[in-house]
Amino acid sequence: MRYTVRAVKYFIKLLILLTAIFALMVLSGTTAFTVEGFFSEFFTSTRGKIFSAVIIVWCALYPKVEYISRFIPGIDVQNNRPQIISAFESAGTRLESRSDNALVFRAATAARRAVQMWEDGVTVTSADGGIIIEGNRRAIAEAEFRIKLYTENENA
Repeated sequence: MRYTVRAVKYFIKLLILLTAIFALMVLSGTTAFTVEGFFSEFFTSTRGKIFSAVIIVWCALYPKVEYISRFIPGIDVQNNRPQIISAFESAGTRLESRSDNALVFRAATAARRAVQMWEDGVTVTSADGGIIIEGNRRAIAEAEFRIKLYTENENA
């Protein structure tokens, strides 16, 4: 169910973006289409139907591409908790909840959460010999780099 919700949210985000771009084009006079002509072209022409199909397929695949899980060996949630928290805080997130072997982080500002359509949660859990980070691909890439950097600096 979560997969479907993420796909629908991304579809809505793309529709808002396309609407904003078209509105700017109409207001600035840089389009030959009227609003009626745009909708007619978009929903009745072959080109518009293909474009719509591509958007729908991309939205259906987006959660699979964007939300990942990554294992980082040699780091422990208990022993490296301060470094993990510092790494996420420096990346613009804050600790929302914690347990003995799991940490959940969210974007620090409401605007950033809204841009990510409230799909900004990153979970760090203990695993055999390391940690598992689950969430948005970009947030995980930033966090992984910073966690490794912070723990290496601590151990040096």
